[in-house]
Order: sequence, then structure tokens, then C-alpha cells
Amino acid sequence: MGKHPLFEKVETLLRDYNSMKARVKNLEIDIQLLQVPMIRETPEETLEGVYFARSLESRTQSQGWASDKTSQVAFNYLQANEGINREFEQLRRQDRAAAERERNHLIRLLQKMDNALSSLNEKEQVIIKGFYIDNLRWFEVAEQVMYEERHCKRVRDRAINYMAKSLLGFENYHTA
Repeated sequence: MGKHPLFEKVETLLRDYNSMKARVKNLEIDIQLLQVPMIRETPEETLEGVYFARSLESRTQSQGWASDKTSQVAFNYLQANEGINREFEQLRRQDRAAAERERNHLIRLLQKMDNALSSLNEKEQVIIKGFYIDNLRWFEVAEQVMYEERHCKRVRDRAINYMAKSLLGFENYHTA
């Protein structure tokens, strides 16, 4: 039984299985971080600071001109940076949405791969998982299933061709 053109696609997916799982976990960390609101000063917090500065100045018998200047600087700062803050929030939302899309895509792909693997018989599963996911060498896989290495490779070929139909569709399989 020869190798089908989609054989390599399935092999690549199997070799990437562990890194896809790790990527999903890392995306979940990113999504969590992007859900935390930005820490930034609200206008109320800024004005409270200005009022506190005013109270200190009035205690030291200041004439008040510095506090008015301080409040104007704070107000100008808030106005100038509010647009930047809104843009930054929008970028965070876009980044979170992109991370969620990628995570959801990988989760669906991993579920499909798990379905395809679980549809194999027990020996085929041991061979495929052993060689591609657990990164065992052929002689180690052969020991596990008590087959010759050459026979393991034939079973692998049959199993991956079967998985190609399951993962990539019968239509793609028969037209490729």
C-alpha cells in the first residue's frame, strides 16, 4: 500500500500534536492577561491627587496659583491621553479576539485528531501515538506492540491513510 499525497499532511499534524496542545495552554494564558482591565488613572483619581496637592499648598500658605496650574496640567494630560488609551484598549480587544480564534481553531483540530486516533484499533493507536506523539524510535514502538519494525511501518501507513480520510475528508482523499 503506497503513501497517499495527504499522508504527509497527517504526519505533520501528528508531529505537531504536542506543540498544538502547548499552544492552546499558552493562548489561554494570553487571553486571561488580555481580559484584565488596563490599570490607568481615572479622572477622579487624578483630581483627588490635585485636591490633595491643593490642600498641602493651602496649609503652607500658598497663594493658590500652583494648584490651579497643577489641575490644568492634569486635565490636559487626561484629555491628550484618553484617545491613546481608547486605541490601546481596542488593540487589546483585537489581540484577545485573535487569540481566542486561534485557540478555538486548535481545540477543534485537536478534537478531530483525537477522534481520528480513537477510531483506530489498539495496536494502530500504540504505533501512531508512540512514533509521532511520544517520539519513540521504531524499535521501541515495535517492542510495545510485539511486531517487526517493517510491519509497524505498514500498519502506520494503513492507519495514517485512514486518518487522512477522517481528518481531511473523503472527497479530498479521493481527489488528491
